[in-house]
Amino acid sequence: MGNLLYLCAVLFLFMVQSALFSPAKLGILPEMLKEEELSKGNGFMQSWTFVGIILGTAAGGILYKIFHSHIYYIGGLMSVLALIGFGVSFFIHAQRGSVVLLNQKFLSGTWEH
Repeated sequence: MGNLLYLCAVLFLFMVQSALFSPAKLGILPEMLKEEELSKGNGFMQSWTFVGIILGTAAGGILYKIFHSHIYYIGGLMSVLALIGFGVSFFIHAQRGSVVLLNQKFLSGTWEH
């Protein structure tokens, strides 16, 4: 039962990461694309997101079948892939008009209304 709890906790953290990353992923499109390219770019972004979900689900089953007695290899592989993704993110160039100043009192402003 401890493994199920760990699995649910990790799945929850993945969903939190996805919820925080998706607005940034979709929000950069208007800064990168011309207005007439925006619909096509959004379609490509959504298509590749779903392809990644489907392939990731299939790869999970295949990796488990291959490494079922050494399941920590899968965790190591996923960690390496996460580090590669983190490293590649540094090559995303700043876009025009992307300077956003964070209001230090953003939470208190929410409660005022």
